[in-house]
Amino acid sequence: MQLLALTIYGFGKHQDKQITLTDGLNVFYGENEAGKTTLQQFILHIFYGFPTKNQKQQNYEPKNGHKYGGTITIKHPDYGVCTIARVRGTKVTGDVTITLQDGTICDEDFLAQLLYGYNKASLLAIFAFSSQELQGIEALSEEALTQVLLASGTTGVSQLTRATSILEKQAQERYKKSGKTPIMNRQLDQLKELEQNIKQYKRKIEQYATEEAQLQVISEEIATQQVTKQTLQRQWQDYTLLQQQLPLLIEQQKLQQNLEKLPQYDFTLEDEKRYTHIRDDVFTMQLRIKQLQEERAIKSTDLQFDEDLYERAKELLAKESTWHQNTSAITRLEEEIYTLERENAKQFRLLGIQDFDTQQQLLSQNVSLQQEEQFSQMLQDVKKVDDQVSLKLHSLNDLHKELEKLEATTDTEGIRKRRNQEREQRTRQIQFVKFVAAFGAILFFIMSALWQNIFTFIAGVACVLVFIYLFLQRLKATPEQFVEQQIEMTKQRYVNMQEEIKQLEQQQLTYENALQEVLQRFFITPITDRGLMSDLFKRVRALQEAAETLHTKDIWLAQKRQEQAQLIAEIEEVIDQALIKEYSYAQLRTQVEEWQRKYVLFTEAKARIKAIDQELEQLSQTITDHEAWQREWLRMKQLNADEVFQAFEIWHKTEQINTRLFEIDQQITITEPPTLDYVTIQAKLEQLAEEQAQLDDAMQVALEEQAQLKIWLEHTINDETYGELLQQYEDKLAAFTEQAKAYMAERAVQIAIEETFTKLREEKLPQVLRDATKYFTYLTNTQYTKLFVNNSGYFEVEGAHGRFHMSELSQATKQQAYVALRFALANTLTNAPLPFIMDDPFVHFDRNRYEHMLQLIRELSQKRQVIYFTCQSTSWQDTEMIKLGEE
Repeated sequence: MQLLALTIYGFGKHQDKQITLTDGLNVFYGENEAGKTTLQQFILHIFYGFPTKNQKQQNYEPKNGHKYGGTITIKHPDYGVCTIARVRGTKVTGDVTITLQDGTICDEDFLAQLLYGYNKASLLAIFAFSSQELQGIEALSEEALTQVLLASGTTGVSQLTRATSILEKQAQERYKKSGKTPIMNRQLDQLKELEQNIKQYKRKIEQYATEEAQLQVISEEIATQQVTKQTLQRQWQDYTLLQQQLPLLIEQQKLQQNLEKLPQYDFTLEDEKRYTHIRDDVFTMQLRIKQLQEERAIKSTDLQFDEDLYERAKELLAKESTWHQNTSAITRLEEEIYTLERENAKQFRLLGIQDFDTQQQLLSQNVSLQQEEQFSQMLQDVKKVDDQVSLKLHSLNDLHKELEKLEATTDTEGIRKRRNQEREQRTRQIQFVKFVAAFGAILFFIMSALWQNIFTFIAGVACVLVFIYLFLQRLKATPEQFVEQQIEMTKQRYVNMQEEIKQLEQQQLTYENALQEVLQRFFITPITDRGLMSDLFKRVRALQEAAETLHTKDIWLAQKRQEQAQLIAEIEEVIDQALIKEYSYAQLRTQVEEWQRKYVLFTEAKARIKAIDQELEQLSQTITDHEAWQREWLRMKQLNADEVFQAFEIWHKTEQINTRLFEIDQQITITEPPTLDYVTIQAKLEQLAEEQAQLDDAMQVALEEQAQLKIWLEHTINDETYGELLQQYEDKLAAFTEQAKAYMAERAVQIAIEETFTKLREEKLPQVLRDATKYFTYLTNTQYTKLFVNNSGYFEVEGAHGRFHMSELSQATKQQAYVALRFALANTLTNAPLPFIMDDPFVHFDRNRYEHMLQLIRELSQKRQVIYFTCQSTSWQDTEMIKLGEE
């Protein structure tokens, strides 16, 4: 059987979780308090139910009222994929619903089949264990440890061992040869005592007939006396009752006489209440009408109020923010206009324009980007020509200096110096030619190699040879000839440059005239400052934008001033008084506050008068209805208004008499009294009392004699001591027999258990021990190679250093043996493929033992699903782990 998925609705700290499991090893990893043990308990609770109040187990019901329970999806070899759901319901252990693969719904009874008949204790004893269980092995004695190991290696041994202990204890409680407290020993002593008491009661059965006849005579005499006594008692009770009810009878007689004298009215209590209530209501409402009329007259004085004027004042007051905004805007605009005017004046001064007409002419010019671009191009042309003229003049000056220098070298000393210079220059030139020739040859060789073109190589070599030839021809000239040639060439260059300068100056003049024509549109007087020309359009455009902004702000300022003046005029019209401009809204607010108080009174008065009018109308209508009902009621009762309350009083008196007569009738039990004379009644009572006393004395004597006879006869007849003794004897004997049978049965069961225990050890334990030895050898890294039971019935292990009793081993080795037996037992249970559920049982192992144990678990998980809960992640692979809190 394999667990496929856990769906948790609410269980402990886990809520609304879905966890998927694999068919092999599933390691749930989490830190402390992550809910690992809670998840293990979830599996056990879904399988076997929630704990009851009497069970000392932790309750995992969610504290926040979340749905308690969940589902486990399993894959069963016989039934396929099934879902087991358990939630809090009508049962204490939870309501279970099982859904099979074909959709069939089953109840909790079917759960035992899915779990192969294993209850919770069996599952925990074989397939589930924890670190606490392993830690508890250390505290066991050798005998107890052997029993635990046998129970771990053989299914049913622990139950047989517990049954043997229980039966032995029960047998000792039933009988011991020399004991006194066991049940059967005490029963034997009781049987002996009962036999002696029975013999004493066999002699007491002889004296009865005579006493029985005497009792019959006395009983008849007493019966006659009782009849007489009952007659006297009835008479005495009648006269006593008459004496007690005599005042009521007399009162009844008087009331009946008074009732006959009073007139009769057909009234009810409801009639009186309603008539009185209506009369009081009419009187109260009339007083209320008077009060309301007086209040209405007072409230009418508050209606003198001009509501329209007050509403206009509130509307104007609501515009106070507009007033302040306009005031601020006016101040701001005045400051901005002043600032703009100063800035414009500054810019005009920078441009040298003081005259207003010139300023207006400048502001009206077209300073579009196209015009600015054309003007900029003209400036660039002028600047370009200026730069060329300046460069040519500088070059002309250099040529002039060079010519003077050449002419100065025509003398002998100069020629000698010149020759030396030429020789040095020629040497340098020859070295340069060598370098150029070598570099050119290398360059063309590389190019021909890259391009793989012979023509390129040939062309390059030819160019180098031509260059060398021309240069050598030049070197053949004499120094004097060379100087003369240099002078002639320099003079020719000087003349050519003078001509170029003249042409450039003529072009410069043309560009300058065109530029001044453009500037005359902006300035009355011409300007020559190139810096002013370069940003002229930007300055003019900025002035035009500032002028336009200034014009707009002047318009806004006029509008705001007009709005302020209009508001002041409206306020003066409303409050009808002269205003101080700065305090106009303060005056308006004062007036509105005064009108507000009057308006509140006006509103309250108007609402109150309306309510008064409505109430007056309702009161008048109600009074009319009440008076109509009064007239109709008086007509039906045939009364006038003055007689009503007197009639009510007579009716009340009549009702009181009738009520009292009814009460008296309820108390009087005598229908026809013989007399109403008190003296006659008292005398009759004394006579009856004396006769009754004499009769009581005679009856007392007879009753005492009768009682004595009855006591003796009843004691003789009803004495059941003898029978009780016989019955006790039989009961004790039967109980002793039952105890003897139970004692013999327990002894027989003990013998059968011993035989069964021997059979289990001989048949099943060897196979378990073989598998356990294999696991134990692996877990101890071959330190121990055998695990067996010796002739004394105790477990021993065998290794390289000899044999050892289980109690002589270390705690961890004992735990390894225990786990090996559990795993070996599970191997034999092939018909119950339940998964292993382990709650970090090996947390106390050292690293070597821990790694061997984990490897064994991985091998076992290939045949049987393993669910392992741990707080250690170092030894597990990520694919094996399910991290709580991240699933």
